[in-house]
Amino acid sequence: MEKPSKMIFVLTVLAFLSLQAASNAENSRLPVSDTASAGRSEVKTTAANLDTLVQEYLKAVRVADSVDALAEFLPASRISKFRDECTSKQRTEWLQFRKSMPPMVALVKSKVHDDKAVLTYQCPDAPPFQGGKKIKKMAEIMLIRENGHWKVAHESFAPAKIISRSSVLNF
Repeated sequence: MEKPSKMIFVLTVLAFLSLQAASNAENSRLPVSDTASAGRSEVKTTAANLDTLVQEYLKAVRVADSVDALAEFLPASRISKFRDECTSKQRTEWLQFRKSMPPMVALVKSKVHDDKAVLTYQCPDAPPFQGGKKIKKMAEIMLIRENGHWKVAHESFAPAKIISRSSVLNF
């Protein structure tokens, strides 16, 4: 029988390698994790990384046939809320409503702090209301980091004046 210390060493190395492989598989989906692993350089969270995630989320929204199809982009708490507090009809109506929101044409501001981030986008101007001026529209997307991955926690679409006065995340 082998020495116990040699067996412990081999088991420790095997455990480390399996954890490393699991970590690499989990972190390979989106390049926005700040965690560094042995043999891999650290990737910093940037506005560009987060914008890429939001753009991937928007593409997924356009083709989604259910809220569950967006699970990789939404935090577990948001998915649970949809499942536990909304009927199937309400989930379908939310998805249709979300698909009807204006496109986000340009990232104009970003703020990242620890495990929270807010991205502000300009949307196409709304048509004039009863002969008035066009209304500047903005979108504010709040992201949180959950298990090393950024997720869309909250979305807000409103006239630019409202978005600039009040942010969903003040830090």
